[in-house]
Amino acid sequence: YLFLNTTSIPVRDWTGPDFAAGPLYAITEENNSTFSASQLQNMGDEDSAILNANTINPELSTMELSINPATFYAGLMAWLGWFLFACFGGIGMAALPLDLILAFVNRPHHMDAVEFAEAQRSLRDRVNEL
Repeated sequence: YLFLNTTSIPVRDWTGPDFAAGPLYAITEENNSTFSASQLQNMGDEDSAILNANTINPELSTMELSINPATFYAGLMAWLGWFLFACFGGIGMAALPLDLILAFVNRPHHMDAVEFAEAQRSLRDRVNEL
């Protein structure tokens, strides 16, 4: 954070005429006193002249902003988290079919009467030992 606590954001400057140079419009209030787009006038020649008077600087400049530690570490953890997500997400997607196959192979099966009696006897002997 000590050396990366500022960021440079590329910006393009533009210059336009003052708002006072533009046309003035009045909005007529309707009976229910809520604003709707139908109250606005259509764009005219004065509006086009104001829009065409804008000039754009072709050169990109940069804006330097300082970053507080909380924002820096949140961004760092998100950036590092994507690498971990890509690694472990890829491993999980590769392992998923094998896990599903093994779960099917090793699923519980019904016991026949002899196996059930043997399991009961084994459980009863273990309980008596305890």
